[in-house]
Amino acid sequence: MTPVSEEYIKDHYPTETHGCYNCPIACTQMPTVKSGPFKFSVTEKYVKQEYENTWALGPNVGSIDPEANLRFQKLANELGLDTISLGNTLSMAIELAKNGKLNLDIDWGDAGSLEYLIHKIAYRDGIGDELAEGDYRLAVKYGMPQLFVGSRGQGGLPAYDPRALKGFALAYYTANRGGGDHLEAYTPTWEIFGVPEKVDPFCETQECIEKQARIVKWNQDLFAVVDSTIFCKFENLMPNIDTEKDFADLYNAAFGWDLTPQDVLTTGERIFNVERLHWVREGKWVKDELPPRMREPIPDGPAKGHTASKMFDEGIKVYYKLRGGWVDGKPTRDTLKRLGLEEFEYLL
Repeated sequence: MTPVSEEYIKDHYPTETHGCYNCPIACTQMPTVKSGPFKFSVTEKYVKQEYENTWALGPNVGSIDPEANLRFQKLANELGLDTISLGNTLSMAIELAKNGKLNLDIDWGDAGSLEYLIHKIAYRDGIGDELAEGDYRLAVKYGMPQLFVGSRGQGGLPAYDPRALKGFALAYYTANRGGGDHLEAYTPTWEIFGVPEKVDPFCETQECIEKQARIVKWNQDLFAVVDSTIFCKFENLMPNIDTEKDFADLYNAAFGWDLTPQDVLTTGERIFNVERLHWVREGKWVKDELPPRMREPIPDGPAKGHTASKMFDEGIKVYYKLRGGWVDGKPTRDTLKRLGLEEFEYLL
């Protein structure tokens, strides 16, 4: 068990569990550090710990010190910094420094320097003013754009490598919000948890590619509805076959409508296409692309040798076909007509 795992922190640090009113999940874990250099204050003694925070500000920056990790999470919360973007910006700064591009005395796992930089970023002070622009702009400014692994200029990936979880190779890089968004379609439900059925995360046969593309589109359409209703994702990250039916039943009971499960998915598809049309209107970052780094093989571990190349390159063709014949990341007039979105044709 690693020192920055949820299990280790719960076992070794006083932790409170919180949740929204009457929620059976109670997802919020709030540990504290009572002594040492990263001790929390008496008045603000707990931090809201999250899985992504723990990874982004821990192993992602070379740190396996749980107390430093909790301290970084607390600072990010207090200073209003997105933890995934912050962690990836810090790791980008370390890589640029190690490559001799950025004049910064820092190394992986250097807790003191990392805490120092978090404050600098929050107040845009000195080197923090550059880092506050995020990992993409930092990589471009210092001539190493190939180090960036996000999409649409949005910062970095979350804690799942799409070279090993092939579904995420499509989900990350077709996500409208960019950045390798893991909550527009969450494929680990199939790939890791086996719900509603197990999908081999390493499989790259044509059958597996087509199945993953269908999963990604279905999940994106469903989650577009989930997000629009401000419905908690933790109720939907373990989907079952009847998820869209459950939503239809809820809407029908609440409003006296007569929606079918397909109506729910069609609504989500309309939302997803309109979101993509926003990028078309902006005139940049429309084409879905796989960063060069995701074409490099994983160097070791259970997924050694795997890349995201085949899943993305072949999967994107299937995905666009499922989307109604999208071309280079753009909806077509036929798609807009089918979905009753003709009012947006002028954007194409």
